[in-house]
Amino acid sequence: MKVYSVFHLNLAFSSIEEEDRSIVIEKCYWPILRLIQSGYPLAIEMTGYTLETIQEIDPNWVDEFARLLKEEKTELVGSGYVQMIAPLAPPQVTEQNLEMGNRVYARLLGVVPRVALVNEQAYSPGLVPLYKKAGYSCLIMDWAEPSKDHPEWDPSWMRSVQKVAGEGEEIGLLWSDAITFQKFQRCAHGEIELEEYLDFLTLQLERGGSCLPLYTSDGEVFDYRPGRYAQEVMDRDLSEWEVVESLFAMVAGLDAVTFKLPSQIIAQTVFPETALRLESAQTPIPVKKQKKYNVLRWAVTGRDDLKLNTLCWRWYETLATQTQVSEAEWRRLLLVWSSDLRTHITQKRWDKLGRMLPAVKQLELPNKKAVQSDALFPEDVVVTRRGPVIDIDTPAGYMRLNANRGLAIRAFGRKIEGQRETSLLGTIAHGFYEDISFGADFYSGHFVAEPASSAKLTDLVKVEPEILWDEASRSVIVCAEMYISFMGKIRKEVCFQVEDLCVDVRYDGDGLVRYQDGVLRFATLTLNPTAFDPNSLYYACHNGGRDLQYHSLSHPLQTVRIVNHGAAVSRLVTASTGLGMTQGFLLLGDQDKAIKLTVERAHVAGVGQIHCEPVRESYFCRATVSLREWDETSRNEPDTVIGEYQDVMLSYKFNLL
Repeated sequence: MKVYSVFHLNLAFSSIEEEDRSIVIEKCYWPILRLIQSGYPLAIEMTGYTLETIQEIDPNWVDEFARLLKEEKTELVGSGYVQMIAPLAPPQVTEQNLEMGNRVYARLLGVVPRVALVNEQAYSPGLVPLYKKAGYSCLIMDWAEPSKDHPEWDPSWMRSVQKVAGEGEEIGLLWSDAITFQKFQRCAHGEIELEEYLDFLTLQLERGGSCLPLYTSDGEVFDYRPGRYAQEVMDRDLSEWEVVESLFAMVAGLDAVTFKLPSQIIAQTVFPETALRLESAQTPIPVKKQKKYNVLRWAVTGRDDLKLNTLCWRWYETLATQTQVSEAEWRRLLLVWSSDLRTHITQKRWDKLGRMLPAVKQLELPNKKAVQSDALFPEDVVVTRRGPVIDIDTPAGYMRLNANRGLAIRAFGRKIEGQRETSLLGTIAHGFYEDISFGADFYSGHFVAEPASSAKLTDLVKVEPEILWDEASRSVIVCAEMYISFMGKIRKEVCFQVEDLCVDVRYDGDGLVRYQDGVLRFATLTLNPTAFDPNSLYYACHNGGRDLQYHSLSHPLQTVRIVNHGAAVSRLVTASTGLGMTQGFLLLGDQDKAIKLTVERAHVAGVGQIHCEPVRESYFCRATVSLREWDETSRNEPDTVIGEYQDVMLSYKFNLL
């Protein structure tokens, strides 16, 4: 069995203060080089930023690493200029990140790596062509999450080289394994005995295969603690690096094992004919380790991931309009898009972040559309009201709103030859499902907030709307004001664009987004289950790549597949995954028709979520956009260092396709 180890070095680690970086280099990075000098072929993965920072603090370390690389005693595994969550960013930014990282590697080390560790192990198939374009021939990705959603996989594949497919291309694949590297860490930290670790390792070897990831994780956790959690303490006088060396010596002494570098294993491998798909409908963006580590921790949790990501999108869209952008400007954007600013970031570094954003703060969102309140409705647009129901009828389609439920959408559908077709989305009334688990009303076009310490809040309140016509946009605009607990006064507009079969929902009120504590989801789209074919039901969006990623929601043995991205993982972690929506929309539909949900990234960079499951002979299917979730990185007090919320536009669109 070939075994390989990759030490992940990251001086931008969220909870490491800048003044401690020299300590990290001395206590953590030099011991790795000493192990390599002793003859252990260990790989090192780091960002270009980390390499530049080491060069500034301790150039001797960089010189020694370069010497060991030249002698082929070690290997550089690539990362990019920074760690960033590529499935949440546009592909152009990921390309810049990979290319800039390669330039730093070449300048300081004289090499350009061919094996890359996927940043934070956050993967989507759209990344495959981006890594290949940057010159990579193999990725390292965590086994745990993808294998959980692919029970058809042979477990021995974790101990063999594979290929992964994405957007019509394929690339080599080596595995990282959370359980294996956590066992290694626990033994080095004295949490388990050497005998237990040896039993575990023996079991892995007995299970067969050609190669095993021995250690593929942080280099900053031995003889040092990054300080993320209260339990991260060192209570032994024994050097943990001495234990690490003894573990490597023990493994090297096993007759059935040989140490190799990742590229050496790749060079000696005949790849399997079939490439794997790591993503699934249940987990479109697999991430490292346990389910609590999901893509939402860099999207809508932290101190204020939502605002930070929104500002990054605005910054990027400004740069995208320029004919020439300097490398320094790209570097600034990449540093702000770094994943390390979105988790356990220290107060000092958070305060410094505020000084990096002047260009973003100057950006302005488009002005809101002026409404002609005195305009008359055209003859072919008929608006009627019967009690709380507002009915809008046009030659192309129709929509019904419920004024007793905050202008929630009761029905939205097409007209063919003057006749209304079945509504595609809207409200599923209480009693539709013969299952008490679904014994409620399920609405569309509303938001739900679930504070951690109080009752659920929604905009499903009784309102007295104003109904207007806007000739410029050919829209019926139904608007109302409502007061919702501590969120304050909120104005809601539902704009039915009659020519395009599009409804545009807008909220005006800082309190809705400034709300911090718990879960906030809006843009709720509930399908009419009688209107869509469950045998061809799907959802699709972009997750950092150039092509749409399609995921089937049909299931051969039941009505539909069970998918629930918004399901809580635990009391502390409120959802399991999400969708990057990096082109600003997602599709939900079947082979004949679909609904397009659009939320502009530069307006508010939330993440999409799908909930689909069979309900007896029918099914339930809806999409929503999460603006805030909760996990151990979240803060319940507002941090205003990255700007106020007045310029966040809370709006979304539903288009019938």
